[in-house]
Order: sequence, then structure tokens, then C-alpha cells
Amino acid sequence: MISQNPENLSQSMSEKESTPQSNEPTLGESNVESKLNLWMDRISDDWIKTVKKVSKSKPLTKSSKKAVKRMCFGLSTELVDKAQPLIAHIGSGTRAIPEFEQLAGLAESISSSIQSIEHGELESHSQEVFDAHSKSNQHQLLAAFSSLLVAMKLREAVLHGTDLQFERIIRSLQNLQCCVSAASEEDAVLLHQWLAIELPMVIASQLFEVKPFKKEGKQAAKRFVEVTRNLLDSDGWPGSNCMTHFGALVASWTRCAKLAEVCKFKLGSSFLAQLEWVAEQFVRLHGPKRRLVFSGDGAVKTDAAFAEFVMQLASNDKRTLATATVSGLLGPKVTGVKKPDVKSLSDATCVSEWAQSAILRSSWKPKSSVVAIDFSNPQCRIELAAKDRLLSGILQLEVRDDGEPVALGKSGFDLVCELDDDEVSYVELELQQNGIQIFRQLMLSKKDRFLFFADSVSKKGAGELDYRLKLPLAAGVDVIRENGTREMYLNRKGKGIRSLVLPISLPEWSAERCRGLFLPEESVDNGSKLLNAEKSVQLPPEGGALYSPLFFDLDPERSRQKRTWRSLTVAEQLNIVRPEVASAYRVQVAEQQWVFYRALQSIGNRTFMGQNFNGDFYAGRFFEDGLVGELVQVE
Repeated sequence: MISQNPENLSQSMSEKESTPQSNEPTLGESNVESKLNLWMDRISDDWIKTVKKVSKSKPLTKSSKKAVKRMCFGLSTELVDKAQPLIAHIGSGTRAIPEFEQLAGLAESISSSIQSIEHGELESHSQEVFDAHSKSNQHQLLAAFSSLLVAMKLREAVLHGTDLQFERIIRSLQNLQCCVSAASEEDAVLLHQWLAIELPMVIASQLFEVKPFKKEGKQAAKRFVEVTRNLLDSDGWPGSNCMTHFGALVASWTRCAKLAEVCKFKLGSSFLAQLEWVAEQFVRLHGPKRRLVFSGDGAVKTDAAFAEFVMQLASNDKRTLATATVSGLLGPKVTGVKKPDVKSLSDATCVSEWAQSAILRSSWKPKSSVVAIDFSNPQCRIELAAKDRLLSGILQLEVRDDGEPVALGKSGFDLVCELDDDEVSYVELELQQNGIQIFRQLMLSKKDRFLFFADSVSKKGAGELDYRLKLPLAAGVDVIRENGTREMYLNRKGKGIRSLVLPISLPEWSAERCRGLFLPEESVDNGSKLLNAEKSVQLPPEGGALYSPLFFDLDPERSRQKRTWRSLTVAEQLNIVRPEVASAYRVQVAEQQWVFYRALQSIGNRTFMGQNFNGDFYAGRFFEDGLVGELVQVE
């Protein structure tokens, strides 16, 4: 039905926004409309024959309550609530002609004015519930979702409605491709998946006997392969433009794979193998409380029915089912895996250089520590969780060189180093812009339960560097400041302290003066809560770097106990090294101690706290006998 080019939808929509609107259809629209008129006229002229043809064959899909429930997988509660009257109607099995008249009216209102559902009976569906100048594109998602629900009634519309009602519904669904012209970039992928791929496949499955529908469905299946392949890497990891709606996309991909199977549309073995990996990534991208990372504060929990449905992509692969069992998404009764062998599972951490994103996990278990980062933009998205979400949102980075803001551009960070073993998951990123070099480090300690997060900003030559980073707190998390010192507690309402945060490059005591600060603040834009880390450094003629590391203790019990930290003296050939060249720190919380070292300007054979190291980065743990065990060593 929707003959839309499978190229990047966000590009086509931006072109539509920048081009003056015309009442005259484009050449492509004219062709689609003319083709629609030709075969629609044939159906209308011989409607009785069409009805008999449909009635003699068995339906490939049904609009049962179970099928309608699957349409809601991965969607926000708000969207499902607004569509609830239509959902109830589609699943009810109503076959009265007046109901199809109302359904036709709804289809027309969706495509013409993006009017949708508020509440009440089916008659109220055409009420306009969104303001035309709404900043949110929720109304477009609702319109597209409603079109899928309407399409599930097409077979019944043929068998129990009239030819005019059927024609009105079909024409309205065909015109829906115009409704996404102003979609935001983050909604574009989902809208394209629903309208250009799933919608024609649903229509084909409903009326497989009608050749034009079958043809459009077959073309949509090809489009499904072409478009989805470009959204995933070879391991099924999604691109950054998929993350916001990943749950809804995975649900749609699973439905489309099933539709292709029942309609006997070929997808190809290599593409099906890629989809098998999607099932594992679906499990991996879940944080605490069965919520997908990067899905926003309104994210809903993934229930067992949704997880079981997506596992069909894995073709009942035992390892993927075992992973879903360990993660808590599925129970042993569903998977048949009572005691999974954890050692046989793949690594819980995953880093995709292609997608410019990563998730670091301490384990597959439901309450594991998780940090996810999308570095496809200089202003990275981050999510940090340990039983509960602590950070969630955009990392707002600002750098000034001699007082002038450094334009960070639009290109994201490059991956320069990654490490994953039994002790830690480590990622190092790099961004170069206008003579400034920025490195970002994330080290998640799996056994000691902490996150080491650090930025270094370097330049050649003299000058003053100013650095500011605002870290977004998750909804429901606020900050408690410790008296007299610079550390902060992350407190979750109703659950108490969940984490301790230490700005270890700044002095511990607040009374001690320094060129930096670490304070909570509130966003001017939306009132969300932030952690603000700032630091400045005056570089000598030979240049150097500014280093700003943060230590997140992810053990709530340990976070309440005594702690301290110190900057360590770094020496090279019996000479003290300036902190702009190399820095080292010791951190102690309760009885546990760690040491961190970073070479900033050059690598040399240096000594700190009795340790001798000739490399770029070192992290270690102190044992009771005073010796230090290596956690990470980057040379």
C-alpha cells in the first residue's frame, strides 16, 4: 500500500520541511494514486466477486485479542491508553455495518487531520486530542499505530462491510505516508517501520487473495530487509537512531518476520541470522526493573509475554533462552532452562564501533550494575544503574580555550580502546576538534562495584582550559551534599542512598581552595536535576591536559561508610611531574582502596605510591598486605 522509498526517512522528511508545500501531487504520488484507482475500480465494479474470493480462503492472520496485545508490545503507557478504545474495538470481533462505517470515518480522520482517540466509545475516536502546534510528535505515533490497528480489520470489512466503507479505509491508509512529514528524527525510524513496512504487510496478510495487496506486501518485505539491515550491525546491535524506540521496533520486526513467514515472503537466511542476534541484544539492553536503556523516563517494564514473543527471532536458540532466563526476562517454565550454565553465555558487555554506542554490564543478572553510553554525538547520552537508575539523559559537555567556546561539531567520539574480562569492562573514547583533544574513559568494576568516569582535555601550547560537564540524574533521584567535603550522595526517593560520588581530582575538603567545583543544580529548560563538574587549568608553553575523574560507588551499603581520597605525587627520574602531564589518585571507601593513574601529555616510566608504570592508564586494587593488584593496564 505505502509505496515509499526505503531510503533514510529522516532525510526525506527534512527535505519536505525545507520545501514549500504545494497542492499538486508529485510524480510518485500521481503514479501511486493512479494505480490505486485502477484496481480499486475493479474491486468496486465486481465487489460481490471479491467478497466470494475472500470468503472461500482461510485467513492468514486474525485480529484476536492476543494479536492486538502483540501490537502494543514496546509502546509507552501513554500511547496505549490513548488508543485503548480502538484496541478494545479491534479485539472485540464486532461485525456490524455501522461499526465499519465508524471505522472508515476514523481512518479518514487519521490520515487527513491526524485526529485520534481520547476516551469513550468508538464514536469519540475522531475527536482531536492534540494541539496542532504540540512540541511532541506523540500524535504522529498514535496516528501510525492506529492505522495498524485499523488494517487488522480489513478482512472483516470486506466480508461484513460495504464496498464504499472498504474503499474509504484503503484510501485513508494509503494517504498516511503524508502524515509523517514533520516527524522528529528519533521518531522517523519507527514511523517508517510502521507505515512503509509493517502496514502493507498487515494489509497483505489480511487480504492475500487481492493481487495488488499481495504485491505491495512483497515489496514491503524486501524493504524490511533493506532498511533493517542498515539499522543494525552484524551482531544485531541497533544504531543510535533506534535506541529511543528500540522496544517498539523489535516488536514490529518480530511481527514482520512472522507476517513474512505466513505470507511466504522470502527474507533470506543471512537477514534471519541477523535478526537472531537482535533477540540477544534485546536482553542485553535491559537495565534494572526490566526496562530498556535509553527508553526515557516513561519506559514500561518488559513483561514475560513480550520477551517470549521476541525470543521467536532466536529460533529457540538455547543460549539466548538461557540468557533471558538469567536476566529475569523469562522464567524457567517458559524457556525450559532451570539452571543455566552462566559460563556458557556470551559476554554481558557489548561495544559497537559501528553504532558508536556501548553497554557495560557486571553480569547478566537482573540487579547487575549497568552503564550504557551513546557516543554518536559530542553530547553523549548515558544511563547508569545499580538496582535502580541513577543517571539518565544527555551529558552536556562544554570546553573553553582561553575563554572562547570550543565548537565540538556534530561527529561523535571514536572508539580507541575497549577491554572486558572477569574484573572490569573498560571503554576509552576520543574526540578531536579545533586543536583540542578530548578523551573519555568509563571503567565498570564488576566485583568491586564502582564506575570510574573521567574526561581529559588537552592542547598543545600555553593557554587556559575550562571544562564543564553536566551529568543528568534519573527521575526520582536527588542529591545529598556531605557537610564540609565535596562528595555527593545520590538518593532515590523512598529507597535512600543508592550511590556515593567522589570528584577525586578536587581536594576532599570544601574549605580547600582549587580551580574547580562539584555541585548539584537544576536545569533551566525542564527543571531536571543535574550534577555539575567544573575545572580549569593554566597550561605552560609546552601544553598539557586537564583531567576530571569521578568515582561512583555502586554499593549502597558501602557508600554510607567512611571514605577519603588523595591526589598522589607522580615522579619521573626523581623529578615531580606536573598534574597537567600525569595524575594519580588513591580512593578509599570503608576497608577497600584503589589507585588510578593517567598519563596526560606523554607516556614515561613514572612512579606513584610505590608503583612503577610505563603506560597510558592504570587502575589497581589494594590488598590487605599492602600489595596492589592490577584491574586495568593500558599501555
